[in-house]
Amino acid sequence: MFHYLNSKGILFLMRVPKTFKKAISEQEDALFTYPASCNKESLTLRSIHFLLEDGSTEYLVTNLMPEQIAKENFPDLYQFRWGVESKYRELKNRLEIEAFNSIKPASIQQEFFAAMYLSNLVAVIKSESDSKIIVSINNRHAYQANRSYILNRIKTVSYTFCGRPCPYVTR
Repeated sequence: MFHYLNSKGILFLMRVPKTFKKAISEQEDALFTYPASCNKESLTLRSIHFLLEDGSTEYLVTNLMPEQIAKENFPDLYQFRWGVESKYRELKNRLEIEAFNSIKPASIQQEFFAAMYLSNLVAVIKSESDSKIIVSINNRHAYQANRSYILNRIKTVSYTFCGRPCPYVTR
């Protein structure tokens, strides 16, 4: 993945597990050479690790060099990934976007677009619901609608409407 993204000129920031030996060095910000593979040149990448508020350590690998972005900015930059990771988790785990029921390309596309439609429908409903939530000055936390609940309700309604198991709605 490192080679692919770098060859396309895409800047990346990836979380890696502690077992990813290249990202674990004594320094909190270090450059390392990622080995060549499949007739590709070796890459110079950057490993960064920092302490999170809960006391755990986050390990990151990026192709953003020190002259492009300072280490102090990575915790904030990393926080921007949360929305993407949440959406990916929804698509993969709740809508099972990788578990297709067909092998024909047209049917796979249909299942994919049906799942994306459901995801977008949930986003619209959640946005509308969030705008209707009463904000109280006394509340310490910002309340919002639960995406999982909305998605499960849509699945239930879709199942009832179809009258039979719909492969892209229920599993």
